[in-house]
Amino acid sequence: MSTGRKELTAFERGEVIGAWKCGICERKISEALNHLKTTIHNIISAYKERRNETLPPRTGRQPIILERDVLLQLMYGRVGVKKPLVTEVNRKKRLEWAKERKDWVNEWQPHKKYNVECLIPTIGKSGHTNLYQKIGQILQEEWSNINANKYQNLVDSMPRRVAAVINNKGYPTKY
Repeated sequence: MSTGRKELTAFERGEVIGAWKCGICERKISEALNHLKTTIHNIISAYKERRNETLPPRTGRQPIILERDVLLQLMYGRVGVKKPLVTEVNRKKRLEWAKERKDWVNEWQPHKKYNVECLIPTIGKSGHTNLYQKIGQILQEEWSNINANKYQNLVDSMPRRVAAVINNKGYPTKY
């Protein structure tokens, strides 16, 4: 009996089928042709199912489909359209806001003390002041430490910013 695993040739398969058609049992065919009994049985079973002495050709290794191959087939090599930075609804709101402030006058007072405590709850459930009051004091100190020129420059640039939004019809600007 052969011990190596190899595919039988078409001629060897034909010998097995021919011997079986002549009425020889599988055990005697395996002894005469020096092949395993299971190999002889599998060849005869395949012949009964397909009525073909040879095996169908093998397809070989399946091709590996890469993600980029799928994308190339679906996209056809085109570049996707970028999403606009400002939606159409937001663009219209920006343009409307800018038109309302077209003749905006600088009324900002740089040295005015703003009350930031209104943003922070200062009285707890018990009626006593709590940690939030300290946070409010810290915020008030930091607000007064900010250089007024920094904010004055931002306020002075507002007419230019508004004009840029109007010129771009609500679309993004360099600001």
